[in-house]
Amino acid sequence: MDEECLRPGNATDETFLEKMNRTVGRHHHYISHAVADTTTRKTIKRDQFRLLHYAGDVTYNSRGFLDKNNDCLYRDLKDVMCQAKNPILVECFPVEELQGKKRPETSSSQFRTSLAHLMEILMSKQPSYIRCIKPNDHKRPYTFDEDLVKHQVKYLGLLENVRVRRAGFAYRRPYEVFYKRYRCLCPETWLNFKGQARHGVEILVKHFEYQENEYQFGKTKLFVRFPKTIFTTEDMLLQKKKEMATVIQKMVRGFLCRIKFLLYKWAATKISTLWRGHCARLELLRRRKAAATIRQFVKGFIFRHVMDCPEHKIFLRHTRINFLLRLRDRLPTSLCQFYLWPEPPKIVQQASDMLKVLYKRILIHKYCRTITPTKKKQLDEKVIAQNMFQEKDDYLDSVSEEFVTSRLTKHQEVMCNNVFIGSIKSKNEKIRYSSPIMKLDRTGYRTRQRILLVTDVRLYLLTMDFKLKERLPLKDIQEIEVSPLRDGLFVIHTKGEQMDSSCCKGDLILLSDHCIECITKIVITGQFRDSMVKLAIDGSITHSLNNGKQGYIEFIRGARFLLKRGKHGLLQVVSTAAEKTNERLIN
Repeated sequence: MDEECLRPGNATDETFLEKMNRTVGRHHHYISHAVADTTTRKTIKRDQFRLLHYAGDVTYNSRGFLDKNNDCLYRDLKDVMCQAKNPILVECFPVEELQGKKRPETSSSQFRTSLAHLMEILMSKQPSYIRCIKPNDHKRPYTFDEDLVKHQVKYLGLLENVRVRRAGFAYRRPYEVFYKRYRCLCPETWLNFKGQARHGVEILVKHFEYQENEYQFGKTKLFVRFPKTIFTTEDMLLQKKKEMATVIQKMVRGFLCRIKFLLYKWAATKISTLWRGHCARLELLRRRKAAATIRQFVKGFIFRHVMDCPEHKIFLRHTRINFLLRLRDRLPTSLCQFYLWPEPPKIVQQASDMLKVLYKRILIHKYCRTITPTKKKQLDEKVIAQNMFQEKDDYLDSVSEEFVTSRLTKHQEVMCNNVFIGSIKSKNEKIRYSSPIMKLDRTGYRTRQRILLVTDVRLYLLTMDFKLKERLPLKDIQEIEVSPLRDGLFVIHTKGEQMDSSCCKGDLILLSDHCIECITKIVITGQFRDSMVKLAIDGSITHSLNNGKQGYIEFIRGARFLLKRGKHGLLQVVSTAAEKTNERLIN
């Protein structure tokens, strides 16, 4: 409407209606004489249009829309209103509007601005609509005028609100409110649940055994259709509160009794402690008196002619110098050599401990200064790999091996730049890891040589001439299961079949000579948790096939690496207990 008012030329209500037909004529909530069918045209005039609201259809006449939208007031009248002495008129007609050269706002712009301000206020509050019904006209208690109440209910629109409410979902609450109120009814969500509120609500709904037509999950709220469902849940909550009150009462009584018992125990212990302390102090005073008497006798005999003892001070100084010289000759050069620290005498034990702590800090500071960003990244990746694969047989072999971002040859790098980056990868994607790999078919378990490319968005499997075979978004990876042996086989479980033909259809079974490095790069790129990678401790992995069936992979220790088909079509992987080999045998 604002565009039609500002358009140069002869803008009329008919041109506005024509523009409405061109712009929103295909919207299923908009009908006019030009876009309606033959039956509907009989109910709409040529200068009218109709909006289909949820509460009913509303027909509007386009005559006068543009004049009412402009809502312009002459500049002279505004000038007079600005000079008025009434403060309300001065506030309604500010002087800035006369001084500014900006075009006055139209009615639709004012309405849109006012509505946006109102919605901002409403979204920051929690409005509650309360409708008061007058029971009688005489202000008498316990008097109910049925006709008067029906009249108020009818014209307040309460019946329409009830119909609309009953047609949809009568109960709607945010996930946090529903979860906090009813979480005590399910053992899985009570006390130790640490997930999100929506996940907790899903567990509660499953525990309450709601029917599918009784509820619906929204973005932030749970919608329940029938009040009976909520009443049943509230009855369960009331019964649970009674049980919890009994438990709390029992715990409080036990707590009070325990406090009383501990008070008695503390009093008895205190009395016993004071008495034993009194007896021990008497014994100590007696022994000190005896030792002082003996010491005075011996010292008086040895140094009976000397008033001071400088020999004692010389001995202490000699002991300290000797310890520092031995420490200089045996000073550790790294944190792993602190066993070379000389054993100090008791009189310099405290000084030795302080020097040891200070020297450790100096060595740590020197080591930290030698760590480069590249080495720090390597250490971070090694820490992540340790958390995931420390129980895998060949994990210790990968500790000394440096993780790299590409295992491709120079020829493969050129092919990747020419084919993959030029025609397959999108512009916004960045390659995080690349390596040759072996892929096993999900049905026949035949091995095929592939190139694995991991970008910040997807995982690609390409042929050796870099043609796209499979593409998997990282967000669709559900879990990665790894063999616990030295074979380097792992399975990437996906969340389901994809719509695109180039996407993988089922779980990926991969075999890599750098299994730990490959999985670590995938986890870091996809920002997955360490718990997403699982070792097949039980010696087997179950994966999904194209037709919805399940495949089975079994891991066995043997003399050499071997892949063979077992009974019922399962795959048996034989792994060596010695150093891993690059030999791949298919039986």
